[in-house]
Amino acid sequence: MTPPKLVEKGPVPTFTSTTFDLVTIRVGDPPVNIPVYKDIICTIAPYFRGAFSGDFIEAESGLITLPDVSEQTFRAFLQWAHAQMYLESPRDTIFGLFPCPKPPSSNFRPDLAAVFDENKPENRVPRETMVQDRKDVNWLKKYNRLVMVLLKLYIFADQYSVHQLRDDIMTALVANSIACGWWPDPEADIIDLAYDSLPKASTFRRFLLEPWAFFWSREEATPEALEGLKNLHSEFLVEWGMMQTKRLWSKGDGTTGKLVSNSCKYHEHRLLDDVECRKRLIWNTHIFKGLIESCREEVNRVREEAPSAPTFSLVTSHGV
Repeated sequence: MTPPKLVEKGPVPTFTSTTFDLVTIRVGDPPVNIPVYKDIICTIAPYFRGAFSGDFIEAESGLITLPDVSEQTFRAFLQWAHAQMYLESPRDTIFGLFPCPKPPSSNFRPDLAAVFDENKPENRVPRETMVQDRKDVNWLKKYNRLVMVLLKLYIFADQYSVHQLRDDIMTALVANSIACGWWPDPEADIIDLAYDSLPKASTFRRFLLEPWAFFWSREEATPEALEGLKNLHSEFLVEWGMMQTKRLWSKGDGTTGKLVSNSCKYHEHRLLDDVECRKRLIWNTHIFKGLIESCREEVNRVREEAPSAPTFSLVTSHGV
């Protein structure tokens, strides 16, 4: 069985077939020069293929400057790009994605591949591993930092037309939410960056919006919480209000089974149709795990605080 095409221009060259020609990507401020394999980056992203081809000055100099892209974001992109070399991966068994709650016993090790195959209810991580206490401020800070790091990578993929990377980021986010039993309750800076940087049709914006509307409970919305809405992005609030009205009219039952049938809900499917996408998702779990792992260092920089009261939230219950 041949795995589906993974990128824009055929399979990514492996180290047995690449020319090893190098080009330089200068990122960040202050600038950092990162040498990359030209074959790989040009196969992955049409922006770079166009820049390093023909009579453009970048093709002659072998240098592209991206001052608006951080070194960490570009490193995460490269990790994803190199992961495209491997067309299949084993269904290895480890405990979940990072960050994830501790299992109920030391013997429990869910199959991570099962988390990515959301179409099978029997493959879901057991309910007892999914309950998170919103009073755990440090866990929530790390969860939101992970969302922020992947948001910045998604913005990069949007700016430079790396279509498959956008879908893969959404797969990683949905799988992480399923594994952790926690859906986005985004902080204002996450919402602001997403709504100021991404088009209205962006699936990342929808991923932030829908759980917020879906899990909201008017019974527990305190005057303080409602006052806090004034600090949120106006466009986000308008969309949230419209979605909340629709949910209340439809009498939503508060379970994520109806919210997200699988991660394809947040995919664009520009390169793969839904059938090919599901096959790729099961065959290549290392790609999505790699996206999460590329965020680990940044997430671990979160400074832990002493336990305190829950942070502002209108999301009152999470479940799957």
